[in-house]
Amino acid sequence: MFFKVNTDQKIAQIETEMEAWDLETKELFDELGISPEQLDAYMGNAENFVPEDWDEMQKQLKAGEDETCRQVDSVKDPESVKKAYASQAQVQPGWFFVR
Repeated sequence: MFFKVNTDQKIAQIETEMEAWDLETKELFDELGISPEQLDAYMGNAENFVPEDWDEMQKQLKAGEDETCRQVDSVKDPESVKKAYASQAQVQPGWFFVR
């Protein structure tokens, strides 16, 4: 039960952060007068940058992707945690209760 509540809280927090990020992004694109597709096309073209900047951008992109994967992998599945605790909660053979 505790893990489900904690997970639900994290999901709600992430949704709130994503909504704020979407709003900020939309405002930025409106201010610049471009679309996300135009920015993507510009940023994806190595000819628009000097080689040093392009290499640094690729390193930053890779680091961001790695961080995202690490964060996604760190999210615990509540069902698997529940099963793990349930399997550990059983009394092992050879043990007996003492009052």
